[in-house]
Amino acid sequence: MRNTIIFHQPYFFPMRNPSPLLTLPSYDPQPLLEALSLAMSSERDATLAKALGIAPSVISRIRYKKIGVSAEILIRMHEVSGMSIRTLRTLMGDHRAFF
Repeated sequence: MRNTIIFHQPYFFPMRNPSPLLTLPSYDPQPLLEALSLAMSSERDATLAKALGIAPSVISRIRYKKIGVSAEILIRMHEVSGMSIRTLRTLMGDHRAFF
């Protein structure tokens, strides 16, 4: 009999090392998400998520500050909206010189 390996769906583990973005007092993703929604004329988070190529739950978790905006998502926002990275970071309250 042949041995087979069964792969299971990965289990989502809570973040052990939360994003340093979440610790900034000025961090607020609401203006960023609203500006993206206006720029892309999407009225709902689901359509914004579809345009960005991410799950709607990721937008929800960003909106309620469960997770920070990762570099990958920030770059995708830049590619889809045409807004500069600096503008996107300023909209979410990230004024750090380096991240």
